[in-house]
Amino acid sequence: MILPGSMGSCSYVLRGTAGGEAVSFSSSAHGAGRRLSRHQAVKLAAGEDVGDRLRRQGVRVLSLSSQGLKEEIPEAYKEIDGVAAATVAAGISAKVARLRPLLVVKG
Repeated sequence: MILPGSMGSCSYVLRGTAGGEAVSFSSSAHGAGRRLSRHQAVKLAAGEDVGDRLRRQGVRVLSLSSQGLKEEIPEAYKEIDGVAAATVAAGISAKVARLRPLLVVKG
């Protein structure tokens, strides 16, 4: 399965475990999870060029609006390494690969 992070953070490829199947009905975390509402994220990113920040990190950005990027700033999401670690510690999944971001597409 893919455990996606936020824009600009890594994502993980995970595989289910036999023990995890029994305790989670073959389910797992499906993303980093929001920490901030979209409105809070836009306020936090006020005056910032989020696309430029991501490009400086080496991530290509294709977006129709800067508003959409501000709603999805990395700070609006939980830290994905911790989410992946919790999933592994619970015995639900095992890490297969850590992926770095190359491209962000926002409509």
